[in-house]
Amino acid sequence: MIPNMMQPSLVQVLRVTKAYTDFSTAGLTLTINLATLPAFSRVIALSCQCTTAPAGGALATYTVEAGDAGDPNGYEAGADHIAGGVAMYETHGAYLTTAGRTVTAATAVQATATSTGANLNAATQGAWTFRIAYVTYNY
Repeated sequence: MIPNMMQPSLVQVLRVTKAYTDFSTAGLTLTINLATLPAFSRVIALSCQCTTAPAGGALATYTVEAGDAGDPNGYEAGADHIAGGVAMYETHGAYLTTAGRTVTAATAVQATATSTGANLNAATQGAWTFRIAYVTYNY
């Protein structure tokens, strides 16, 4: 039996919805915060569901990935959502394909959008739902 101080909490699931306007900038890349996890948390799954494919202007590609300040695609390696269209994206990054990562301080889970062909503010549509499943250890 695991001592009480090491038992994780029940799985918590955060559902965060973002639109193309959240990523709008006069540049090719923008990182935004999705949620802040409490200290001693570990993400056990993250999915990015594209509910409206990005489009607009001269956008050639529009990639969305998820991670944190230490590894921008540590949870979700990202894919081109113009080419892939409306779909569930679960190309796990290094944090979810190795032994995992338990954060020791409150840490922001972030999403980064990157475009080619035009700046991100050329988008006229695009929507995503992120689902972040995590546990918190009772140290």
